[in-house]
Amino acid sequence: GPPLYDACYLGRFHPSKGILDLVSIWRSVCDRRPGSTLAVIGTGRQSVVDKFAREVQVNHLDDVITIYGYLPRDEADRVLSSSKTFLLPSREEGFGISLLEAMSYGVPPVAYGLTHFGDIFGEALTTAPIGNVQEFAEKALELLEDEALREKKATVSREFAAGFSWEIVAPREVEAIASAIHSAESLQATGEGSSKDDNRR
Repeated sequence: GPPLYDACYLGRFHPSKGILDLVSIWRSVCDRRPGSTLAVIGTGRQSVVDKFAREVQVNHLDDVITIYGYLPRDEADRVLSSSKTFLLPSREEGFGISLLEAMSYGVPPVAYGLTHFGDIFGEALTTAPIGNVQEFAEKALELLEDEALREKKATVSREFAAGFSWEIVAPREVEAIASAIHSAESLQATGEGSSKDDNRR
């Protein structure tokens, strides 16, 4: 069916996730494109959720931002897959698994340009400089206002996510974890390390 929302956020309610930036970003989007809708899915500490809800009201966005809180997986996927864009204004993020989920549905994501995202996602990800709310909003608006661009990015997203099936991701993750453990152990292996090695064999 037709998209339910112009954008979707799916993640924890936590300051590091840029949850308050999200309100400022959406205020800017609506200044240029009134009535643009955003779905927000996730939970966190009540104080953070309350603060977010207050900011939404203060910015007069209660009629365009829908705060879902926690949703079961299938419902969350339904909202995500029927959104035009996915927004992740996170200032710290690991692999960025939610970006991959959005891409798998052909929902083009916009995120802050965290250094390692470039290595992982390359051109598949639309980014703004970290903390630059205005540029983040502009990137989102470009996708919302230019359907051809959005379609192109949707295709790129799908293709990228398809190359990242779990059979590919899981061994990479395991390898990364193994090498991290290995380097930590080799740092400790001064003097008393040899006896431990015997036990392991």
